[in-house]
Amino acid sequence: KDGILLLTHKNPDGDTVMSAATLCRALRRKNRKAYLYRNAQITRKMLPFVAKLFAPERQTVAVCGDGSFQMSMNELATLKVNHIPVKILVLRNRYLGLVREYQYNTYEAHYEGVKLYDWPRYEKLAEAYDMPFFTCANDDELEEKLDAFLACPDACLMVCEIDSEDRVK
Repeated sequence: KDGILLLTHKNPDGDTVMSAATLCRALRRKNRKAYLYRNAQITRKMLPFVAKLFAPERQTVAVCGDGSFQMSMNELATLKVNHIPVKILVLRNRYLGLVREYQYNTYEAHYEGVKLYDWPRYEKLAEAYDMPFFTCANDDELEEKLDAFLACPDACLMVCEIDSEDRVK
């Protein structure tokens, strides 16, 4: 209620850093407080579940990039089997974000192995796990879609399209 706690593991990967930076920029525009805890001694994939289990009365939202989500989407089964109402918000830029940015800065935008194209089909993943699915294509519809997503009482998945050319630096 007083703010948003952002949890990352001890050595965050590029996607974690990119997602946290994007989320922090959005929170600043909304004049919201955010707290970053970076020394969790558990794996990054389990952070949202642990947060929910230790504070079941608090709403828990896992925010990740599309690359990170693809490396941990098996956890959708964990949510459903154990009835853990964690919401997953995917910031989709269709790239391995920070790796792409590194290649942009270091190799003059010569990209190799970072484009994710249009996969996975998030709505089909949500359907496979009987999860509500939300999508947001632009800033104009964000508030309405985000309100519906946050009001959902169950585990659910939301994908927000973001500019693939947006960089941290």
